[in-house]
Formats: sequence, structure tokens, C-alpha cells
Amino acid sequence: MSRSYHWDLPQALQDKGGWLNDDTAKAFAGYAAAVAAHFKGRVRYYFTLNEPQCSVGLGYSSGVHAPGFRLDDGSVFTAWHNTIYAHCLAADAIRRADPDARVGMAPTGRICTPATDDPADIAAAREATLCAGGRRLDLHLCPGT
Repeated sequence: MSRSYHWDLPQALQDKGGWLNDDTAKAFAGYAAAVAAHFKGRVRYYFTLNEPQCSVGLGYSSGVHAPGFRLDDGSVFTAWHNTIYAHCLAADAIRRADPDARVGMAPTGRICTPATDDPADIAAAREATLCAGGRRLDLHLCPGT
């Protein structure tokens, strides 16, 4: 198993805007492709991003973690957009390098289970799982992930 990003953005990319710059997503895809090509046949499971809610929320919104920014909602949205874009590009790059690879991301959060099999309970559990702090966490915005 390989995890490509766990809050460890190279300083050179951060100096160019980090996740506020879509060039970071493109650079990440190149890195993911190189890793997948190198480990082809030896690694089957790839996680592109670890805890993206934390790296974006705590790094770009609350400023609690690196890079320590307290940005407006529009800028935080840009960081989210570029992070998800990075996942999509990286997933495609990994699959091109190794068609047998299984690719996903590793979000953090809670998993809520329905109290019963009633569709309303199932829907409520799904909503509670995917929402935290008023923001939706269902990040499956690119095909195949």
C-alpha cells in the first residue's frame, strides 16, 4: 500500500501558493505517476491523499496546522478544488502507469450507521457521515475513484 500525500507538501510548491495554485495538482500527478511506475507490480493499493479535510481545513481555514493560513471561504474553496483536482489527476496517472492498481483517497471522519433498515434512517446516517462542520465530505467528483 502506498500513500502519496500526508500533509507533506514540498516547500517549493508551497512557495508558489501550495494548494491555492492548480500547478500543485499537476505536479502531484507527475509524482504519483513516477511512484506508480516504479512500484508497478509490487504495490496494488494507492491512497492519493490522506485526510484532505484536515490538510485543507486545518491548514487553509483555521490555520491550526501548516501552512497556517486563516483564509476566506473563497480561498479555502480554491484549496479544496485543487486538492480534489490533484486526486483526480493522480488517480488517472496511477491507473495509466499500472492498470491493475486500485486507487482512492483516505479521508478522515465519522461513520454513522442507521438505527434501522428504514430508508429514512439510512439517508440520515449517510448525511451524518458525509457532513461535518457544515461541509460535505463526499469528494467523489472524478470518474473512477
